[in-house]
Amino acid sequence: MDQLQEELSFGLVKEGYCKRIGNIFFRAGHSGCVQRDVVYYGSKRYGLNFELIAMDWSYFTGSKNHALALQEAFGGKAYPSEYVSCVDGMDLWIWEGPEREEQKEESLHGTPHCLDFEEIKAALFD
Repeated sequence: MDQLQEELSFGLVKEGYCKRIGNIFFRAGHSGCVQRDVVYYGSKRYGLNFELIAMDWSYFTGSKNHALALQEAFGGKAYPSEYVSCVDGMDLWIWEGPEREEQKEESLHGTPHCLDFEEIKAALFD
């Protein structure tokens, strides 16, 4: 997991971070990626399942249970990724938070605000 965290931390802006609790990574300040692909191919490459939430883009890729928990706590939409039908032993759901569009707009003019780490933790683990 440490090597994966190091990889996920590559390309972060100065104020960015990549934190981990269990198999969930919380990342902010990344220069951009196709997150669904990062989770799918990263899981295959490392031989373990992990989940990833972009705190500054209100975007989660991971388990159905966690995607639905985020939707219940914050709104937005949760749905299965197109990979769900073609992967064995992986749960690849997406959650797009209601602040996503606002954060996209903010990113055009600087650094978007991040979701509150403690609130996200509470939604996922309480």
